[in-house]
Amino acid sequence: MADNVTITSGANSTPPAGTVVATDDVGGVQYQRIKLDVGGDGASTPVTSTGLPINDAGGSLTVDGTVAISNQVDIGSLALESTQSAGNTLIGAVNETAPASDTASSGLNGRLQRIAQRLTSLIALFPTSLGQKNMAGSLAVTVASDQSAVPASQSGTWTVQPGNTANTTAWKVDASSVAVPVTDNSGSLTVDAPVSTPVFVRLSDGSAAISTLPVTQFDADLGLNVGMDALRDMLVAQRYTVLADSVADGFASFWTQQVANGGSISVATGEGLLQTSTSATGSAQMYSTTVIYYPGQVSWLNSAIRVGDTGSAGNTRRWGAFTIINGAPWDGFYYELSGTTLNAVSCKAGTATAVASGSWTKASTNPFTLDTNYHQFEIRYTANTVHFLVDNLLRHVATGGSTSITQTLDFPISLQTINTSGSTERTLAVRNIGVGRFGQPELIKSTSAVAEGATALPPTGDLSMGWDGMNARALWVQNLEGHNTLLTHDIPSRRLLEEMLLEQRMTNSLLAQLVGPDQTIEDLRLVS
Repeated sequence: MADNVTITSGANSTPPAGTVVATDDVGGVQYQRIKLDVGGDGASTPVTSTGLPINDAGGSLTVDGTVAISNQVDIGSLALESTQSAGNTLIGAVNETAPASDTASSGLNGRLQRIAQRLTSLIALFPTSLGQKNMAGSLAVTVASDQSAVPASQSGTWTVQPGNTANTTAWKVDASSVAVPVTDNSGSLTVDAPVSTPVFVRLSDGSAAISTLPVTQFDADLGLNVGMDALRDMLVAQRYTVLADSVADGFASFWTQQVANGGSISVATGEGLLQTSTSATGSAQMYSTTVIYYPGQVSWLNSAIRVGDTGSAGNTRRWGAFTIINGAPWDGFYYELSGTTLNAVSCKAGTATAVASGSWTKASTNPFTLDTNYHQFEIRYTANTVHFLVDNLLRHVATGGSTSITQTLDFPISLQTINTSGSTERTLAVRNIGVGRFGQPELIKSTSAVAEGATALPPTGDLSMGWDGMNARALWVQNLEGHNTLLTHDIPSRRLLEEMLLEQRMTNSLLAQLVGPDQTIEDLRLVS
């Protein structure tokens, strides 16, 4: 059957009769041919010979088969793998190392890094901020050869080049009519002159010349004019020992020793050792049975002491002149290593006033740092002031002021090392320790006394009393007919003897015991 169908007339035919409808005969069946229109609702957009527009509606299109390209594509202009590799070489890797010099070969990235390095170096040459700078922070400037005069000022010292380039010719300054001030700039001045040529100087107190040199023997630390009394008579202060022990040779008999919980006291390798043991409550202490009587002058304690370590928590070591009640200081003066702190202590009725070494009154001029070596620890005290000296240097001064610094002035020598915690043995070592006094021997007048039935003799001798720390020893020397008579007698208590003398209770019977029944005493002198 042929293509196309012609519409015949009919009662219900809309197109007029004879209208031909385009069809395609496919096996005797007519398929109507319809033109495509892509217009929207109420609009018409015929598809022309330019092609049917295709839209993937936001998805994707798949083409099955071969796509023919009507025009040729020049692949030589595309960035193929070979051309990209060559391009990379010219551009360089992003981490390419900068070339060693400005003209060395490099990729673009390396060249850019070299430029960045040079810019950084250039920027570093400029000051970091505006404003006047010192020489090191400023740009170097060369003055032009035709520069006019530049004003200059100098607030310090001018350094002037001498008259020759070798810098060997000194400048000569004429100061014949002016005074030239000279300063040593906190140093010293050396005046070169022959021995026979005198050098004249003028001293000044800072505001005026000194015509008379002030000479003083005033000791600011002690507050005394040393060596001179109010009448300007020279004084000689005798220093004598009252009680002492060279512990290196063994302990004297006047010590009372107490140890607890493993503590020990011994002498070994030339030193006395007080050790706590490793017990947390171990202790060792000793004190002189003899109490040192204060004579109203200046008393002192001197010692050679070392500590086995520079201190630890839970241990206290003390050495000095102080009384002890129930293991604790009650009255006196002493050095104390409490933990790791070295103190100078004055104690009154069980209340201790401890001053750490860093706060000692002489800490700024005579500082002291404790170590494990032997040091000379000395304490000098008067009625209400105490001086602490270490290695012959004054380190600290304490005073009671308007109140008494201690309850008593009569102290024993005492040493302690006490553990309150921990498990380490702590040692206090002593080579020697002793006490004494400064001053002149005491002179006490007594009435003449003659033993019963004796004939009085002219007072040609003195009765002297020496003290060995334990007993008073009376000594009387009588020169009779060219012969010296030496008599001695032990008296249990020095204070008892002194009280008897002061109260004039020197009885005939005691006199007879001391010097015999036929002697006379005119003067009684106490010598220590």
